Amino acid sequence: MFQGDRLAGFLEPLEARGLLWATGRVRSSIVVVDDPGAPGKYVSLEISKAKGRIKPEIHGQDITIRISIEVQAALGEVQVQVNPELWAEYARELEARLAAVVRAEVDTALLRCREWGADAFGFGAAVYRKAPSVWKAVDARWTEMLAEVPVRVQVGASIFGSGVTVRSLLSR
Repeated sequence: MFQGDRLAGFLEPLEARGLLWATGRVRSSIVVVDDPGAPGKYVSLEISKAKGRIKPEIHGQDITIRISIEVQAALGEVQVQVNPELWAEYARELEARLAAVVRAEVDTALLRCREWGADAFGFGAAVYRKAPSVWKAVDARWTEMLAEVPVRVQVGASIFGSGVTVRSLLSR
């Protein structure tokens, strides 16, 4: 991670993935979440599609950054047997847990970048593209402003496949 032309530090793997979620550069990945029906057990979700979008909202000189992420995943591995009749409820809970993991990774990456004063997410470039006149007014103090700019992260997750090859958990 660079701050200007100096090395600020290195992101940990999950922080790096948080940055990739926000910038729409996750191509495929495995996310492990707690099994909603069995404490102490886990579910692996195979990410097949992820889109991230960073959009500044500008009102006068007030800047807010909105990060929108959409994730699609398939069930990869489950450590317990899932009742097919409860699949819809189970999938909704997995989607919520997947969204929470993605949001936590983005928040962690954002915190680290703010600590270092590094705009790795490209918020400044997004502000410039949307409102060059506002960017011109804040450019000189952007590094200081970066730590204070509100960032809203929204994550939508969907499970589109059960990963089962013999008898699908999805209703036909």
